[in-house]
Amino acid sequence: MPAKTPLFPPIPLASVGIVLAATIGFALFGRLNGLAASPPGEPIERTALIRFADRPDGAITVSGASDGRLIVVIAPRSDDFLRATIHSLAYGRELSHLGPDLPFRLTMWRSGRFTLEDPATGWHIDLEAFGATNAAAFVPLLGEGRTS
Repeated sequence: MPAKTPLFPPIPLASVGIVLAATIGFALFGRLNGLAASPPGEPIERTALIRFADRPDGAITVSGASDGRLIVVIAPRSDDFLRATIHSLAYGRELSHLGPDLPFRLTMWRSGRFTLEDPATGWHIDLEAFGATNAAAFVPLLGEGRTS
């Protein structure tokens, strides 16, 4: 009688289990230590509702949602982190079959944290997780912003 072949090879299965356990552990550690989410009621320093638009020359325009005022033009082939962040949120809208009509919310918290949120999809990015330099790239996008 031939030996039974396991349904799943034990070594790859154990590897997947270890990676999954580590991922859950890191996420739990971040949540419990305040690294993964904004504490409720954290004071807002400034916030701005903004819209992004791609131009044919490869630039991205950022304008205020309430008045359409141009805040900044991101030149083609510049600010790679900023571009990748904006495009990841735009991709989320594509997946949800939503258009560019609703504005994004950029918030600077009193603690120095920055978040970029898409109220249409519920996606948000804690920008400080990518380092102070990358988060600082979003400061000009606040424009005048609303100070609380």
